[in-house]
Amino acid sequence: MPLSLAEKAYQLLRADIISCVLKPGQQVVQSSLAQRYEIGTTPIRDALHRLALENLVQPVPRSGYVIAPITLTDIQELFELRFLLESFTARMAAARGSKDDLQEIVRLADITYVFKDKKSYLERIALNAEFHRAIAVAAGNQRILDRLSSLLDELARFFYLTYDLEDLSETMRQEHHLLVEAISERNPDQAGRIAGNLVARAQQRAVEAVNRPIDWGPLAAMEIALPNTMQT
Repeated sequence: MPLSLAEKAYQLLRADIISCVLKPGQQVVQSSLAQRYEIGTTPIRDALHRLALENLVQPVPRSGYVIAPITLTDIQELFELRFLLESFTARMAAARGSKDDLQEIVRLADITYVFKDKKSYLERIALNAEFHRAIAVAAGNQRILDRLSSLLDELARFFYLTYDLEDLSETMRQEHHLLVEAISERNPDQAGRIAGNLVARAQQRAVEAVNRPIDWGPLAAMEIALPNTMQT
């Protein structure tokens, strides 16, 4: 079934925001985006509204929208929340997950990407979100699932930037398999620890990625100290 114009606009915009083709802090207006993507302003408006709900763009009264900035404070706050949610969902998935839930987690664990391939990065980000949502489904708490889904959407740009640091595809795949093994063995404590360590390493990679020299202007020059609960 063909995509609606609003869905097409959303997917094109989101891909360019995640890959930083549309740069953090850049101001955008509907008419310019409509020209860029050769789509009418109404679908563009709908897409921007949807992206604002994901915290990827910010509305500016009478001026259009700004692509959400990327800061080290964002990393700290978002990954601390992710640490809490994913440590809990991993524990609960190991304790509560049904056989079908666990089979779905196993199916989604084998995720890789091609280094320096933009399309592959975007595909991996989407599949990675499915994997972590499947663990939350197995945990059996709809409110946490909803919050984690929203958080993963907001973190997508940070994931994209970390993939470009070095080829960690196999390392990330192995991390997922360790987590799956603990969940499948019904070991909540081990699953929670592995999930927390996975998030801590992801945060460290995100800090490294954002601290690199980049071409969209200076970011806050500050160091992030991982909280004690996230040290690996």
